[in-house]
Amino acid sequence: MRKACLLLLLPLLLCGCRERSSHSSAFDPSACPNSTSDPTSSTGSSSGVDQEQALLLSVEKPIVEIGDEIVFSVTDSLTGNLVADASIRAVAGGFYIEESNGRFYGAKAGQAQFQAFSPAYEKGSNLILVTIQEESTPIPLYVNTAKLAEGDEGQLITPNYDIAKISFEFTQGEGEIYRDGRFRLYSDSATIVGHTANRTTNPVEVSSIPLSETPYYNVDVDEFYADYEPASSNEDAYFRSLAGLMSGSLHEQDQEPTIAINQPKEGNAFIRNTTMEYSADMNTYYVLDADGNRAFEVYRNGAYATLEEVAAYIYAFADVPANYEEDKDARPTQSIWGEYLRVNHSEFSGDSSNWPYQPILPGVSGEGGNLQYYEVDIGTTGTDCDPAYEALPYNNGYKITRGAARIVYAREHLDGTPITDPEERYLFYTYNHYNDFQEYLNYENGWGEMFGNITGGGPISDYDPDYPPTPYVEVGFQKF
Repeated sequence: MRKACLLLLLPLLLCGCRERSSHSSAFDPSACPNSTSDPTSSTGSSSGVDQEQALLLSVEKPIVEIGDEIVFSVTDSLTGNLVADASIRAVAGGFYIEESNGRFYGAKAGQAQFQAFSPAYEKGSNLILVTIQEESTPIPLYVNTAKLAEGDEGQLITPNYDIAKISFEFTQGEGEIYRDGRFRLYSDSATIVGHTANRTTNPVEVSSIPLSETPYYNVDVDEFYADYEPASSNEDAYFRSLAGLMSGSLHEQDQEPTIAINQPKEGNAFIRNTTMEYSADMNTYYVLDADGNRAFEVYRNGAYATLEEVAAYIYAFADVPANYEEDKDARPTQSIWGEYLRVNHSEFSGDSSNWPYQPILPGVSGEGGNLQYYEVDIGTTGTDCDPAYEALPYNNGYKITRGAARIVYAREHLDGTPITDPEERYLFYTYNHYNDFQEYLNYENGWGEMFGNITGGGPISDYDPDYPPTPYVEVGFQKF
């Protein structure tokens, strides 16, 4: 748990806009112009702000730990609208923070004071004081499987923390660890720990076994599928994937999603479930139904093909199932997955100037947003609104006919940092080749209202100014 109290002893802060004695030990917010009467305010309240002041700065959390991001918003005091061109500066205590691509992070324990500026406003904003405190807990570290097949790569996992900022080492055993958290073992077992400048991770232990001793080594594929049962654990899913065997449902995917009978609403808006329930090792994700009960689970290492399971997998793990390959030209006959191979995992362009019939997805980078979306194929039997896509099997074991169905999801911020805000964890489904979308609501058969080109009355895959795409349909957020 993070501490919820201010540090009792505050280090020296330099205001930057009035020269201070190097021997001073008190922080005087009145030494800076435009200061509010309460420098610890984090609400952006106009109380104490000059009546001419129209730029308001607020911070998501006024107390953060070392390494945490400091998230601000800048609004107009008269309209309440976000000010898109505002810049934020540390006007005091800048040595307690670090800045990367316009994002601020706590660097060491202390206090920093921030102010926002915009060319459209005469004065800077109110001042915001942020306290950076020593970390109270290790960075959580997990591994995708505690039992690794000899010669295979494992994956270290740091949920909601940029793994590239961590240096890893073996405290027991031998191996090699890459910058993205992938690793190989050169010993039968190992213990791995990560470090940043000021924090460490918990240790994780992993062992390897010979490939010939894994459960599905040289299994008869026909016999396996003749008596098929879905995977029973993450370890089971991992060993299946090594052999190119599925973990989830084998049912053929319809083009349209199945919709829950009673979908929760807040007024007229559908609810997106913000509860994300994992096992203790973070490798099993439990999908809830509309009543908040567990409906099914997906495993981090598993292979999945149906819309419901692939959507849940991507939403939970921000990655694709094991049977997906990025290469769009991959062939079933050259893959261990055969007819269960799925292709395409590439960046999605949300630029409406190139694709004006596509609706604009929230926060999408192609329209000035900060979210990088990706897309993946979903194997369906065609689309009923576009004759260009025949109702053919997606994968008949010899050839892939990619069809018109895709999942499009927000994978990361433009600077590569992971998405930590559950409200930014967007995932959409389109079965008519980007003309219309429906939002995944993070529960079984939970899909939002369709929006886009055909919904707005436009022609298939073409733009008609008289019938522009209908916009994204906002949803509410609630824990189930």
